[in-house]
Amino acid sequence: ATYNQQIAKVETVPGKDNKTVDVIFTWKVGSGPDASDALTTYTIYGTGDIVLWNRLAPSTPTLPLIPQVGLTFAMPEGFEEVEYYGRGPVENYWDRKRGSHVGVYSTTVDDMFTPYLKPQEMGNRSDVRYAAIRNASGAGLLISGMPKFEFSALHYTAEELGAKGHAYELEKNPKTFVRLNWGMQGVGGDDSWSQRGKPHPEFTLPPHRHYMWMARLSPLAPGEDPMVKSKTQFGDIPRPDPWESQLEDKGY
Repeated sequence: ATYNQQIAKVETVPGKDNKTVDVIFTWKVGSGPDASDALTTYTIYGTGDIVLWNRLAPSTPTLPLIPQVGLTFAMPEGFEEVEYYGRGPVENYWDRKRGSHVGVYSTTVDDMFTPYLKPQEMGNRSDVRYAAIRNASGAGLLISGMPKFEFSALHYTAEELGAKGHAYELEKNPKTFVRLNWGMQGVGGDDSWSQRGKPHPEFTLPPHRHYMWMARLSPLAPGEDPMVKSKTQFGDIPRPDPWESQLEDKGY
């Protein structure tokens, strides 16, 4: 679906106090009659902070299960240091996180790589409250959950990980590819020969619901405490309803 998405409309809406501006993208995700509706709003503040609001409305309940709901972006070369407040210290997933405890962890982009014999999905961290990705001088980007998110930061795109048969074939990119997800289906793997190898239903993203999520992107100065900055309040930000579940049943 990602490779067939199209922008249907772009709007800019100034904030009431002229201190913010909303840039609103309306998308068609997928192609043909089953293309789904998506909406992305960037509320941009004069401080450089961006509040990101996303909504995905699958077009029909007969679509396949959704692998993940989120976005991916690239940071320039040199952003190698990672600190996050979430589950760690090793990779963990929706149905593979009971042994990963919530805490504040420091790592690097290189160390978020898991050297599987065959390159595949890797490096995810779940139940994350904030993630800070910095360069050697300490400047960087802060991602704050509203309330939580999943993320990974790697030198490889998902496409390359899926295309290579062996780890030695991977070509390390100097950029840092950040995947920011509301959620991803579970790993599954109770066994490798029956239906139990698939993720359990409670760890999947079905197509009969709307998915709504928010996050905040903030610039980080050298020496700035990401824990403190992640708690900065931005006043009355409209939140999807129901907020706690982040999901809305479409009534199918």
